[in-house]
Amino acid sequence: MASIKKRGKTWSYNVSLGIDPITKKQIQKTKSGFLTREAAKNAAAELEYRSKVQSGRITTNNRDKFANVVEDWMSEYSH
Repeated sequence: MASIKKRGKTWSYNVSLGIDPITKKQIQKTKSGFLTREAAKNAAAELEYRSKVQSGRITTNNRDKFANVVEDWMSEYSH
């Protein structure tokens, strides 16, 4: 769930995206500079949705990303 706050004249959000499987620390994303509360709320909801689409797993390990790229490349160009 997102936390929406007013910071000066602009609005910001702070979203918790789960636990990093490697470091076991909570992953939080913060963004500010929205002119309205609704804009911040919509941006936070979109970020939460994108993280849920990815099955709740956020890849922070570059080796995992590289392995996915190699696997895709091998399936495409192996013949």
